[in-house]
Parts: sequence; structure tokens; C-alpha cells
Amino acid sequence: MLAASAALQRSRADAERAERGLDELERRLEGERNALRESEAEAQRADVEAAKISHEVAPELRLRAEEGSLDSVETTEGDLRRAREALEALGERPGSSRPQHPGLPSSGWPRPISPPPPEGSRSGSGPRALWIASSGPA
Repeated sequence: MLAASAALQRSRADAERAERGLDELERRLEGERNALRESEAEAQRADVEAAKISHEVAPELRLRAEEGSLDSVETTEGDLRRAREALEALGERPGSSRPQHPGLPSSGWPRPISPPPPEGSRSGSGPRALWIASSGPA
């Protein structure tokens, strides 16, 4: 009888642990369902907003964006930073008396430093039609 009583207590304790575990899983499931509903609503709002402004984007640009062939912001910022550094490294143009453009460093005038990459290139390195100091006439 003592053994049966101990087995009954263990079974009740196991049942209570299982019930607590089930309650926890149900709470987590409800949280996941809520998060999913919020994500679906956000995606629907984004689709509506995209549909409103899609006519403002050139079809060829939209196609390139959907294909993933546009440079990222990080790539473009890196290219711009490297071009500025190259421009600053050139120093002041000899005999330069032209007023300085506010968007350029004080070290020169624009000229291409390399040809742009081929259309559709996904390369993340090198300049993208950026400009540095020109040696041409004023």
C-alpha cells in the first residue's frame, strides 16, 4: 500500500509538471500567433503603400531593384568616401583661383577617376562614376 501511495504522488506531481508545461506552451503559441498577425498586418500596410507610390518609380529602375542589381547604400557610401579621400590626397590644383563648390573638398575640380562598372554589375568595389579633381582648363 505504501508503494502504491508513493507511485500515486509521483504520478500527480508528473501530471502537474506536464500541465504547467502545457500552459507555458499555450502562452508561447498565443504570443507567436499575435506576432504573426502583427507581421501580416504590417506587410499588408507596406503593400498598400508600395502600390500607391509604384507609379513614381521608373520601370527599368524598379526591375533592377527587384532583381537585386542596385548597389546598396553601404557600397555607395564607401565609394563616395574613397573618392573624397582620393580627391583630398591630390591637394590644391596649381594656380586654381576658381571659387570652391560647397559640395566638394577644397582640393580640386571634378573629372572621372575610372569608368563606371558594366550595367547590371553587382560588384561592391571600386568607384561608381564618382568624380575627383580635374586637370583640364578652367
